[in-house]
Amino acid sequence: MNSKEGKAIWVIITEVLFTNIPILIITFLLFIKNDILKLFKTTDLSFVSVVLFGQTLIRFISGIAKSKGKKKWQLMAFWCSMIFIMGSIPSIILLVLIDTQTIESLVIYVLQVVWFILSIVVYIIFGTIGQMYLDEEE
Repeated sequence: MNSKEGKAIWVIITEVLFTNIPILIITFLLFIKNDILKLFKTTDLSFVSVVLFGQTLIRFISGIAKSKGKKKWQLMAFWCSMIFIMGSIPSIILLVLIDTQTIESLVIYVLQVVWFILSIVVYIIFGTIGQMYLDEEE
């Protein structure tokens, strides 16, 4: 990892930590109440997933727009579409399903956790790339 990547990843990890402060607080409160499983039956993880996928798109697109290097627009459009279609849309669907209690299923709750973890991983990868583009020298 070079210096540029190192600086960018620390910015992104810091943002992930701050984004997850509400989850940490809710987890702590539910732990005290001996109701930790309730965390998985609320929309909190889905809300954070939606925010992180949205933040990923903004950081990645902003970095591409600022970057002075020539990028293959087709590849960039593909990755932006994948983040939106495979990340944001399922997170929003899970949020709605859990919030409206349309389907109460263990599968839905497990998927919410999977998408939450996926949102963090995707943000770290694509957020770091976008941040590196943003940090390029003028």
